[in-house]
Amino acid sequence: MAVIHHYFRSKEELFLATMQIPLPIHELVAPLTAAGTDGLGERLVRMMLAIWEGDLQASPVASLRTAVAEPATSRSMQEFLTTEVFGQVLHALPYPEAEANRRLGFVAFQLGELMMGRYILTGYPSLSL
Repeated sequence: MAVIHHYFRSKEELFLATMQIPLPIHELVAPLTAAGTDGLGERLVRMMLAIWEGDLQASPVASLRTAVAEPATSRSMQEFLTTEVFGQVLHALPYPEAEANRRLGFVAFQLGELMMGRYILTGYPSLSL
């Protein structure tokens, strides 16, 4: 564990390196929430697909496949996405905590199913945004 902390200061840095996402999460989230709640769902899906359909597609798909096969990896990925990605989006919006958490559950489930169906069950076809 000490070796991991030597190279990565946080779970976010480790996850971003594993997924090969070039920007910190807050830089991805800020444009999503800046425009408010109208169209937020569409912006979030487009951002996720842009990352997963971009030049680095193999890395997130491999991470998702590993998460499906390994329960520990699955829990880590769920925790990271729930807290660092979806949590940052929803907590930046004007919802009470209980409402934000309820919405977070719906969003995480729907995007998880989209990614599973698109990249695991169908062999990750390409999409033009």
